[in-house]
Amino acid sequence: MSTEPAARLYKVSNGTVDESDHQLWIGDPAGFEMYQRCFYDAQGRIPAEYRESPDVWQNQMNAAIKSVIDSPQVPTVGDFLVPVTSQGGLHYDSHASIRFYPTDIQHPSGWYRGRAGTVEEGSCSVTMLTSSERSIPAVGFYFFEPRFGVLFYPQKLARPEILRDVDVDSFVDRVSELHGVRFQNYVRWN
Repeated sequence: MSTEPAARLYKVSNGTVDESDHQLWIGDPAGFEMYQRCFYDAQGRIPAEYRESPDVWQNQMNAAIKSVIDSPQVPTVGDFLVPVTSQGGLHYDSHASIRFYPTDIQHPSGWYRGRAGTVEEGSCSVTMLTSSERSIPAVGFYFFEPRFGVLFYPQKLARPEILRDVDVDSFVDRVSELHGVRFQNYVRWN
């Protein structure tokens, strides 16, 4: 976007540039429609006194986009959720998605134990790792079942770096050692 000499919008997509003085569509129309539907359906189920809470809105937004990502109805939207917060500037926000499966093993407290999924079952549990130094624009994703992590650090790496056969702590240590990025607030899971 530019405001000088006059307001202009520019969209770069598939190697082409579109320009407009009032609007351009970015994103996936079918995905956006489903996102809106999921968001407002969830909003209708929340008690009225909580509907304007920023935390409730953020949770609803995350849940709605996760529904679109996970849905086979919109095959053009995929991958995983990358939450961002604007508190004190635009920053990545830590996140995890871990899939558990029920078992028949009952804990003495009465709850039934869960188990982690397997790659063969199609399970994919991931934790998003953010830098403890907010000015470093690096983010990592650790995938529990296949035991690998991916580092995205565009200022230093031309392509994402994949570290294989590591647990989450080893991934964090390796990224710190190789690139000086120290991750914080990540999920450990065995």
